[in-house]
Amino acid sequence: MDNPRLLITTYYSAFLNPGGGETELQTLIEGLRMSGIDADLYGPSSRPLSSYSSVLHFSVQADGLAMLQRAKSQQKRIFLWPNLWWNGPPNAEERRLVADFFELSDKIIFKSQSEIENIRQYAPVNEEQILHIPAPVNPKFLNASNPGIFKRMYNLDKYVLWVGVLNRTKNQLTAIKALRSLDVPVVFIGYPNDKEYFDECRAVAPKHFLFIPQMPPASEILCSAVQSCALFLEVPLEPPGTSALEAALAGRPLVLSEGPWTSEHMGTRARTVDPHDEGAILEVVKDALRSPTQSEALSKEISRYHLTPRPLVPLVELIKRSAR
Repeated sequence: MDNPRLLITTYYSAFLNPGGGETELQTLIEGLRMSGIDADLYGPSSRPLSSYSSVLHFSVQADGLAMLQRAKSQQKRIFLWPNLWWNGPPNAEERRLVADFFELSDKIIFKSQSEIENIRQYAPVNEEQILHIPAPVNPKFLNASNPGIFKRMYNLDKYVLWVGVLNRTKNQLTAIKALRSLDVPVVFIGYPNDKEYFDECRAVAPKHFLFIPQMPPASEILCSAVQSCALFLEVPLEPPGTSALEAALAGRPLVLSEGPWTSEHMGTRARTVDPHDEGAILEVVKDALRSPTQSEALSKEISRYHLTPRPLVPLVELIKRSAR
């Protein structure tokens, strides 16, 4: 019997400015294939829609709605991965758009309880539609094959690492202003999808801070960068991303934005800070470098709940059922 066929779709411009969401999508595809699902990303090499028993749509961007409507018209079972977090009340148009996506979906995949609660403030979610799937994390971050390669390549010793797309919501500029006096280099790895903001970051950053282009997900060099950092830093104006989970899996000390997502995933095992407070960011980072806390317990917890493909088991079962 052939493996169940799943078509994965997203909004059309997703990979023009790739970020954490696109990395998450690639990890998801890899995990589904490991679990026996014939998962294709929509594009020139994918089969006709009629060849698939179900569709998983990633994101709730407006230009992806037509794709989901087409899939629904062909009676495909639809799984929605909204990848959504509202930092403030959305306008009426945004609420209607999300409601349209939810109405088309058989199951809505949420990565955390905090995500569900955030969305429920502004949009109703049918309890029967909810499928809780912890964000999958690549096991390569647990044991990098060549942990020293990143330090050798960039001639680094002790450094602070931030991985992720550079833009105003991610808040790197605040961290740069806060840490300008820090002797330890801060290394940013990621794609700048806001050139004006990136130019501001470069102008403010001292010469020993590094900006490195985005690296392939779970590549040897990226795993080495995470494994070798003295401290992992991510203080966005929204919840930290999968990179923070990867760093936690690697057992690195963490400084993250305070909030319900961080509390849910890290408990008290990460140092947290108000992402708007430059003074607090500096003090917390300095304290973390003086007294680094590496949590083997947190690494084991991330491994238990997030290590690919384990968290995908409920989704895999649903995809298999849809093919019968």
